[in-house]
Amino acid sequence: MIDIPFGGWRKIVGDEFESEFLDLEYLRKKSEHVQPSLRRPSVRKLTTPDGRQYKLLYVPSGNARIREMLRIIKPIQGEAFIPRMLWADDHSLLLEFIEGDFPKVSSEKFSRDLGEVMARLHQYRFSPISKIRYRLEYRHNLKSLVRHKLLDVQQARKARQLYAVLEPPVLQRSLDYFDIARNNFVYDQQGALRLIDVGAFRRNRMMGQFFVGTSHFNELNTDAFWEAYLASTQNHYIYQHLGYLRLFHYVMKAGQRARSFASSADKTTLEAQRHWQRCTEMKDRLLALLDANS
Repeated sequence: MIDIPFGGWRKIVGDEFESEFLDLEYLRKKSEHVQPSLRRPSVRKLTTPDGRQYKLLYVPSGNARIREMLRIIKPIQGEAFIPRMLWADDHSLLLEFIEGDFPKVSSEKFSRDLGEVMARLHQYRFSPISKIRYRLEYRHNLKSLVRHKLLDVQQARKARQLYAVLEPPVLQRSLDYFDIARNNFVYDQQGALRLIDVGAFRRNRMMGQFFVGTSHFNELNTDAFWEAYLASTQNHYIYQHLGYLRLFHYVMKAGQRARSFASSADKTTLEAQRHWQRCTEMKDRLLALLDANS
C-alpha cells in the first residue's frame, strides 16, 4: 500500500501491490520550500501479486502538471512510441510500465531510431506563433543576463544582431521532447524505441526548440540522427533553423535561471546552486554560438 488517497486507478491495479519510487534523485534534491503546486509528480512503479506492473504519477491538490500532461499525450495515444495511458484524473496518471533496456545515447542505432520518432512527433503541429511575442521574450531574457552581469553590453548587442539574422520567416510550433537522458528511453521487448518520460513532452513552443537545446543533444551521433530525421519528414524546419532555435533556447534558459537564482533567499541551497549551474552552462553555450557566428 502507498500513502496517497484512493483513486480510480485502483480499480485497475487493485488494493494489493508493491510500490517503488522511480525518481529517487528528484526526491533527494526536492527542497522543502518548493510549493506542492509547483512540484513534479512523484513517480512510482506498482507491482501486483500476479506480476502486473504499472507506472503511477501522482501530484497533490492544486498541481496542474497532470492536466498539462494529459493535454499533450491524449492526441498521440495512438503512437507506438509512448506508453499507453490506462487511467487519469486531476491528481494521478496510470501508465503501462515498459520493461526494456536503456539505450546508449551516442550509438548510431539509437540516433537513427530517435530521428525517426522525432520526425513523427513533430508532425503534430499547431498554428504558427507570433514573431513579436518571441522577440519580446528574447529581449527580456537578454536584459536579465546583462542586469545580473552574465553578459556585457557588447555581447548582448551581438546576440540581438544574430537573432535578426537567424530569425525564420515563420515560427512553426509542434509537440516536442526535451530530455535526451538515457533513462528517458527504453527499447521494449520487441526492440522498439519508447519515450517513457511523459513529463518531457512540450507543446505550444517552437518546433524543435527544447529538443535541439537539450544538454544531451550533442551526445547523439548527429549525422545518423539527421539522416534518419530528414528521410522521415518533408518538413526540415529544425534542421534549416538549428542556429536560431539554439540561440533562442540558450538565452531563454539562461535568463530564467538567472532570475530564479537572484530571487533565492538563500543562495547556498542546492536548488539555488542548480539554478546557477544551469544558468552559467547556457550562458557558455550562448557565448560559443556568438563566437561561431562572429
